[in-house]
Amino acid sequence: MTATHVNGIAVVSDKPTPSPISTPDKPVVFHRIRELQLADGTTWYGCRDCTETSPHMGKIRYHLRSHRTTDKTTTAPRTSRRARKPSATPATASKASASSAEPATAPAPTDPFARLTLAELGQRLEELAELDQLRTECQTWKNRALTAELTLSRISAALENTNS
Repeated sequence: MTATHVNGIAVVSDKPTPSPISTPDKPVVFHRIRELQLADGTTWYGCRDCTETSPHMGKIRYHLRSHRTTDKTTTAPRTSRRARKPSATPATASKASASSAEPATAPAPTDPFARLTLAELGQRLEELAELDQLRTECQTWKNRALTAELTLSRISAALENTNS
């Protein structure tokens, strides 16, 4: 459903936009961004999913975010390969799935703690407790610094009064 006209000018050619990382040996294209050749010879870019057009490819790349699905239950959260940790060995995982007769309900993917093990949750709780302690300590030092600053300004004012 790409645009057939841009600002009243007919689209002559509609093809996938080549990516900046394309090479002559290995062409890479954006399938969702269409390169539109207009009848007047100008090049515009369009969205494959709607009639959005722009003379700048970056605006269409940004626009593509509006076509993301709102149903996040079908996609798992992305994690880097280094951050992934196996939650269970294959033998343990197969025993758990074989022993449960009713289907297990998956935790909501919006919950950031859904994929953490109990040990990882405990570690996070310890880190949070330590962070709270540091915040309290920081607030104590801040209060002491403000009090000292006020006392210093009073002493300075008193010295100025005695010198004059």
